[in-house]
Amino acid sequence: MNRTAIKNFAIWARRYLREQVTARATQYGITRNEIIEPQKVVGGLLVAGQTLDANEANQYFQLQKHLQDLLKNYRQPEAVDALIDEIAYTWFNRFAALRFMEVNGYIGRVLSSSDPNLVDPDILRDAFSIAEMGELPGFDVEILNEWRNFASREANPDEYLYRRLLLAQCNALAEGISALFDKSKNYQALFLPGNLLNQDSILRRLVKEIRFYRSPYVKRIKTYSFIKSDSTIIDL
Repeated sequence: MNRTAIKNFAIWARRYLREQVTARATQYGITRNEIIEPQKVVGGLLVAGQTLDANEANQYFQLQKHLQDLLKNYRQPEAVDALIDEIAYTWFNRFAALRFMEVNGYIGRVLSSSDPNLVDPDILRDAFSIAEMGELPGFDVEILNEWRNFASREANPDEYLYRRLLLAQCNALAEGISALFDKSKNYQALFLPGNLLNQDSILRRLVKEIRFYRSPYVKRIKTYSFIKSDSTIIDL
C-alpha cells in the first residue's frame, strides 16, 4: 500500500474525527470546562436541550459512567480530552478494519459499492435481502421496516438508514473482534460521524484514497491508534 497516502489520510482523519467528536460531545453538554447534567423526561432523556430516545439514553448513561471513571484519574479538561481521543481513534480503527474486511470478502460491502457504476454501499442497496436472509444478528424485515419508517421522517432518509445498518454490522462483529467492536462501549454509537454518504465524507475518502489489496490468506490486522502520532500508519 502507498504509505504516504495512508499517512496523509491518517493526519487528516485525526483532525476531522476529533473535530466531529468534540462537536458532538458539546451537543451532549460535555466540554473541557463544563458537564451539563441530563434530565429524565417521558420516553427518554433531555441533554443540553436535545431529547434522546430510550436507546440513545442508555448509550448516554454508558458514556456518563465512562467519563466518571476517567474523572477519577484526570482533571476534567484532561478527562474530556482523553474521552474525545479514545472515541476518535476507535472510529478510525473501525473504519479501517471494515474496509480491509470488505475488500478481502470477510464481510459484505459495508463502506463501498461492488458495482463501479454505483456509489451507495451494497449494504444500503441490499438492505431488504440482508434482512430477509438474516445475515445480521437481530436484523430482520420487521426491523428494517421500522427503521425505514423512522427514516421517512428525517431530512435524509438514506443517511439515517445507512447509519443504522453500519452500526448493526459493527454489533455483528463484536463477538469475533471484541477489541474493536466491544458492545459494552455502545456509547461510541452516539459519536458516529455525520454525512457518511456525502462525496467528501471520511468513508468516501477512505475508499478512494487508500488502496487495500486482497490478501490470499488472513493476516493479523494491526490498527494502531493514529491519535498518538501523526506519523502512525496502519500495517495490514
